This record gives sequence, structure tokens and C-alpha cells, in this order.
Amino acid sequence: MLLQIFISLTFASPLLIKAPAANSQEFAVYAQNTSAEKISSYFLNCEVKKDLYEDFKKAQIHFLDGNIDHAKTLYTRVAEKKWSCDWTEDERKLVSFSFFRLAQLENATPQRHQWLQEALDFDDQLKPDESVFPPPLIKELVLLQKKYPRQKITLPVFAKKFSALLRNGRFVSLAQITLEASPGKARYTFVSDSYQTEKVFLTLNELEALSLEPQPLVYGDCENFQINESLRWLKNVSVFHALDCIKDPNTTDQMIGSDTKEDIDLPTFANDTTTSQAQGTWIQRNGMWVGAALLSSLLIGYHLNKQNEPQAVAVPATTLHQ
Repeated sequence: MLLQIFISLTFASPLLIKAPAANSQEFAVYAQNTSAEKISSYFLNCEVKKDLYEDFKKAQIHFLDGNIDHAKTLYTRVAEKKWSCDWTEDERKLVSFSFFRLAQLENATPQRHQWLQEALDFDDQLKPDESVFPPPLIKELVLLQKKYPRQKITLPVFAKKFSALLRNGRFVSLAQITLEASPGKARYTFVSDSYQTEKVFLTLNELEALSLEPQPLVYGDCENFQINESLRWLKNVSVFHALDCIKDPNTTDQMIGSDTKEDIDLPTFANDTTTSQAQGTWIQRNGMWVGAALLSSLLIGYHLNKQNEPQAVAVPATTLHQ
């Protein structure tokens, strides 16, 4: 309840819902020329993002100070957040950087490959900075990607009802019927202004076989419509049916009778990785990379300033599947 009150007070602009039968082009024109915020936009952020920047900043500080064990703990904490939110490009860079750093700090080849594989599964389009990470690590990553290449699947039919698909936050066009990505498990978020957001945590093959029935946020037409009960707490919302029919559902007592679906973050998944290196020994063997790592401090300069920015809160009209 407190969260709902907070959202209502924080976002003074009305949230805009598109009736499923509404014209998509008309809705886009109206949304672009009004102060209302499309309801789908709130699914791109979550409160965990503040912790991401804080943990990464502390990890960098400990690493540059030579406190390797503390740095590992904090980099691991960042990596464990991989499925907690739909990350922006800058945020994905912090998560990927943490995977690469954990691989760099690992002696055992199997554990090192595990971290590198997780980096590829998370976002194989992000590469380690050659000025920060040693060439042998980068070579291992390249060989691993060749060994486990990307795969292509046909997206489920129900995906056509949504306006966008996010893979760990990266935008995937639904204009195409196929998706090519790393085959490992990822967070897929189906976003829409007409249907409840669906979040699934699946491998690529599991995504292809997925079957869902999208749940409309609004039922009915302009004269007789109902808004989903999961949005009943919204006090400042408009429903777009057509350019000449935009209504406030709070002027009526029309609600769909259904269970409320709360927007909850997926619990973190820790990797069973142990560390046994002494700080002095590691520093001696990798001294040149500690020096190069000073350059990496530039990476966080811009990102860490974001932690003090207001964080948007996701609208709780969401279904989780795992």
C-alpha cells in the first residue's frame, strides 16, 4: 500500500493505457503529443538499480586497493543481480564487467570459464576492454564463444500481441519472427501498453516452446469498458480507445475481478564459486593489470553518478514465470 501511494504521489503525469482494440498508430501519435506517460515505460527500471551502482563502486575501490577477497564478494553481488531488472545499456556494462573481473580473479579454468560463459549468456554483444583485461582472458572468451555459438529460434505466436521484448534489458524487435542470441538462460520481458507485462527466465529453446495467454489491461469498448483489478490502485490513469475517446476509468466503478499480481523481483542466484588466492600473490602475478585497471575507474565515473538520480518504480501489473 505504501508503495502504491508513493507511486501515485511521485508520478504526477497520468499513465496511459492502450485498449487492445485501439489503433496503434493513433495511440503513438497521441502518446507523443501528451504529457501522459505510457504505462509500459515503467517496466524498464526497478529499485534494485540503486544497489547495483553502489555495489559496483565498492568493488572497484576494493580491487584498486588490493583487497581482492572483498572485491570478489562485491563483484559477485553485482553479477547475481543479472536477472533482477531490465537493465539499460550502461547498467548491463557494469554487470558484464563484473563477470569479466570475476573470471580474471579465478585461478581454476572451469570456474573461470563459468564466469565467461555467464557473461556471454547475459549479453554477448558486450566485450571486455582490452586496456583493462589481460589478453589471455580475452582469447579464452573468444574461443568459448566459438565453442558455444549463438542460436536462432522462432518467437512464440503470442509475442505478436506485445509491443516489445527485452532480453536482460536489451531491446529485441518483434517485427521479426526470429530471435538469435546466446542459448543460455536469460530474463525475457514482454512489454505492452495493452497487456500485462510478462517476465520469464528461460533458455532460448524454452522460450521458443513457451505458451502464454496475454492478459488485457482493459476489456470492452469506449462506452462500456473495464480496467484490470491489478491496476485498481492507480488514481491518475487514462485509457486510450481512439483519438476521440480517452477516458479516466476512475470516473466509473468498472473493475475486472481478478487476483492482484504484484511486481516482485527475482531472488538473486549465487554462483557456487570459491576463492583461495592470497592478495599479495595475485597482485604480484598481475601487477601490470592492476595498473591498467586504473583506467577502469573511468568506466564508473558516469554510471555511479546515476545512483543519486530518482529511480522509476515498476507498475505492478506483471506476471513472473520461471
